[in-house]
Amino acid sequence: MSSKSFISSLVLTLLMLTNAAAQGLPPVQESKEEQQKAQQELERKALALLDTTLESAQTLKLVENHALVQTIAADLLWTRDEKRARNLFRDAMMAVAEALNNASAKATRYDASYWMIVQLRQQTLQTIARRDPQFALELLHATRAVSPENAPFNSRGQDQELALEQSIASQVALNDPKRALQMAQESLARGISYALLGILQRLQQKDAEAATRLAVDIIKKLQTENPARNREAGYVGQALLRMVVEPPQGRAVLASSPAQAPEKSKALKLDDQAMHDLADVVVTMALSATAADLGYTMNLQPLFPELEKRVPERMDQLRRKIAEINKAMEPEAKEWMRTERLMRAGTPEEMLEAASTATPETRNGLYTMAAMKFAEAGNHERARQILNDNVSGPERDQLLVQIDRQLMAQAVEQGKVEEAKQLASRMRSKEARATELAYLAMTVFAKGDRKNALQLMSEAQNLVNRQPDNQEQLNALIQITLAYTLIEPPRAFDIIEPVIDQANEMLAAAALLDKFGAGRMPGGPGEGFFKKGEMLMHPGFLSIDQIAAQYGKGLTALARADFDHTKSLADRFQRNEARIMARLLIAQSILSDRPDASDNTNRIFYGRGILLGN
Repeated sequence: MSSKSFISSLVLTLLMLTNAAAQGLPPVQESKEEQQKAQQELERKALALLDTTLESAQTLKLVENHALVQTIAADLLWTRDEKRARNLFRDAMMAVAEALNNASAKATRYDASYWMIVQLRQQTLQTIARRDPQFALELLHATRAVSPENAPFNSRGQDQELALEQSIASQVALNDPKRALQMAQESLARGISYALLGILQRLQQKDAEAATRLAVDIIKKLQTENPARNREAGYVGQALLRMVVEPPQGRAVLASSPAQAPEKSKALKLDDQAMHDLADVVVTMALSATAADLGYTMNLQPLFPELEKRVPERMDQLRRKIAEINKAMEPEAKEWMRTERLMRAGTPEEMLEAASTATPETRNGLYTMAAMKFAEAGNHERARQILNDNVSGPERDQLLVQIDRQLMAQAVEQGKVEEAKQLASRMRSKEARATELAYLAMTVFAKGDRKNALQLMSEAQNLVNRQPDNQEQLNALIQITLAYTLIEPPRAFDIIEPVIDQANEMLAAAALLDKFGAGRMPGGPGEGFFKKGEMLMHPGFLSIDQIAAQYGKGLTALARADFDHTKSLADRFQRNEARIMARLLIAQSILSDRPDASDNTNRIFYGRGILLGN
C-alpha cells in the first residue's frame, strides 16, 4: 500500500474516531426540562462552531473544498435560517459551475480533477433536492456546464444533465407525485435515463395511476429511439418489463439516503396494449444487439415467456438473433454465461460439479459460491472444506474469516464466549485477531457483560501497535478504538490523541512531497492527495457526509458531556482543511435533522459486509 493511501486512511480514521468517541458515555439522568435546556445550549455552541468554521473556510483556496463546506453548512442551517441556507446553497452551486466551466476547457476524458468537480455538483444538487426539489431544479438549469465541442466526453454531458433532472424528480415523488409526474414528462421529451425508473418506483408507492401514466409515456418514448444509437434506452425498456412481469417479492424501492428504510415495492400494472408495445420495443432493441451487448441478450432470456405471450410473431426472429450472437461468442464468453446462470440459480451441488470441468477463470467463483451456499444453510464445516481444498490466497482467507465471524456471532448468542474466543484465535495475524476480539467485546458488552468485554478489549489492545505502520494495523486500531468508545470512552481518548500527532507529521511530510511533485498520482495535476498545496476534502479522498452518516450520533453525547474537550480534538489537527472537516463533523452530529434508520452502534460494529448473511 502506498504512503499516500495510508495517510488518507489514517486521517479518515481519526476524523471518524473523533466523531464516534461518545458511544460509551453512560446516560445522564435529567428531567425533561433539563434535557431541553442542555440540548438548546449544545445547539447554540454547535451553531457558533459552524459560524467560525464558515469563516475559516474563506481561507480555502480550492473551490471544491469551499463549496463542500458551504453545502454542508446550508443543509444544517435549513430548518433554522432557511434564507441564509438558500444563499449558501446558491453560492456553492455558482462557484462549482464556474470551476466546472473553467476546468472543462482543458479537461480530458481521464482528468480526475474535472470529474471530481462534476461529482461535487451532482452531490450538491442532491443535497438541495432533499430540502427543496424545485430550488434544486432551478439551480440545475442555472448552472449547466459548458463543454467544448471537441471534448471526448461531451456527448455524455447532456445525458448527465438529463439524469440529474430526472433524479431530482424522483425526490419530488416522495411528497408530490403529481408534480413529479409533470417533471418526469417534461424531461422525458429530452431523453431517457435510468433515473426514470427511480421516479416510476416511487410514484408506484404514492400514486399508482400516475406511475401507470409515466410508464406508458416511457414506452411511447422508447418507440421513437434508435436502438443502434441509444443502448441505455434498451436496458431501461428491459428493466421496465421486469418491473411488470417479476413479482415484487425481494425487490424494494431504493431509499434516498442510508438512513431511510426501503419501501416495499408494489407491482406495476399496464394494459394489454401497453404490454404489447413494451415487449415489441424490447425485442426491437435485442434485434439490433451485437456480441458487445451480451448482457442485454442474456438477461432477456428469463423474459421469454412474457415475450412469447405478447409478441409471438417475433420470437423466431429473436431466437435466431440470439443464436447468431451465441455462435459468434468466444468460448470464454460462453463459459461465463453458463457460470453466471449457475451462480444465480444453481444448487451448491451443481456448482461443485460444474467447477470440476470449468476453466481456471471461472472455477474459483463456482467453488466460492458453493461454499457460501453451504454456509448460508448452516453447513459451515462443508463450506470450510470446499474453500481449503479448492481456493487459495487472500480470497480463501477472507471467506474463512467470514465463516468464523458467523460462528462467533452464533456462539455469543448462545452465551459461549470461550468458544467465540477460540474462533477468534484462528485468525492468521495479530491484527486480525485483535479486530475480532474487539468485535466480540462489543457483542458481549451489548448483552450486558461489561467485565468480560473489558477483558477481551485488554487482550485485543495487547496485540496492536499504538503507532500503526500499515493498513492492517490501522484497521485493527480503528476497531479497538471504536469498541472502547462504547465500553470505556476515556481509553478511546488515550488512543486518539497521540495518533493525531502522528497524522499531523505524516500530513506535513505528504504536503512537502506534493510540493515537489512526488505526492501526485499519474495522470496529471489534481489527481493526488493535494491540489494547489491544499488537501482535498471531496470524494476520492474523504467524504464528510459519509463519515457523518455512519458515525454521527456518537459525537452528540460526547459534546453534551464536554463540548470544549470534543472541539479540542478537532483543533489538534494542524492543517486547516483537517480542522475544518473535524469541526463540521461535530456541528453535523449535533445539528443534523436527518433520521437514522437504526442504532448507530449496530451500524459500526455489525455492518461489516458479512458475505454469509449473518
